[in-house]
Amino acid sequence: MPKVSVIVPNYNHALYLNKRIDTVLAQSYRDFEVIILDDCSSDNSRDIIERYKNEEKVSAVVYNEVNGGNVFAQWDKGISMAKGDFIWIAESDDYADSHFLSATVAQIEQRKDIMLVFSASYLVDGDGGIMERDWNLKSFRSQEASKMYEGVSFVKHNMVFCNPVFNASMVLFRKSAYEAICKDLYQYKLCGDWLCWARIASLGKIIYVNRKLNYFRQHLNKVSPKAELQGLYYSEGYRVMEAVAELLSFSAYQRLVIKARMAKRLWANETMLPEYKKELIKHYSAPLWMNTFLYEFDKITNLSTLQRMI
Repeated sequence: MPKVSVIVPNYNHALYLNKRIDTVLAQSYRDFEVIILDDCSSDNSRDIIERYKNEEKVSAVVYNEVNGGNVFAQWDKGISMAKGDFIWIAESDDYADSHFLSATVAQIEQRKDIMLVFSASYLVDGDGGIMERDWNLKSFRSQEASKMYEGVSFVKHNMVFCNPVFNASMVLFRKSAYEAICKDLYQYKLCGDWLCWARIASLGKIIYVNRKLNYFRQHLNKVSPKAELQGLYYSEGYRVMEAVAELLSFSAYQRLVIKARMAKRLWANETMLPEYKKELIKHYSAPLWMNTFLYEFDKITNLSTLQRMI
């Protein structure tokens, strides 16, 4: 049985699919299987996938006859088919360094209570050129090659207001952890991974590998830019924040601070379409000045204990 199951969920990424699959098959760590899922792509993805179906490492290829419309349903399908103890969701428009698996598997195998390992990532453009932007948290960039965190503490101080594990392709996680608490992600279109990583982390320890072993592609055909216009980060993101607050048994004051932070950012947003913004603002009863005051007050006092990164 393979130790790692690599799941490649694809939809209309024919342009990037060869590089995605090639960089999976070229991993220096060799104890893995590859499961390729296509969600009824309308481009020539199927032709490309067919070239790989007889590769030794490819254990399954599944084509949906109707588009499911939800990547997390594809995650569920792939993970239910997986034979490995560890899962790598290798998103079809990204690609990887050949040592991604060797580095992350070495970390997760240290202890049974390590639930998740994630690496630093490059942002790359549609042509694969490395971009100057860096989404890796500043507090991570100067630390040692790898660092272990208590999962609950990491979530509290790093995952309430944002998702530092910003791309599934940068993560290796335990299948058993996902199956225990991440089976309802299909309710989300954008932020399901954020909730998934927070839940998995809360079950034990996590490790950050301070090496850029993943290439996270930014291009116009991604879900995220379209979702930004519709304010999905604010609608789904707030639901995730509430779920994390419930997960960690936050106080009423801590929950108010979370809501104030989200309201402050919503008011400042200039990219969302006005009709979506107007609808979302209705969910925040306190006026802007009150939310701004509460959040800025808490930034100074940290009464919520949520402000400091670790």
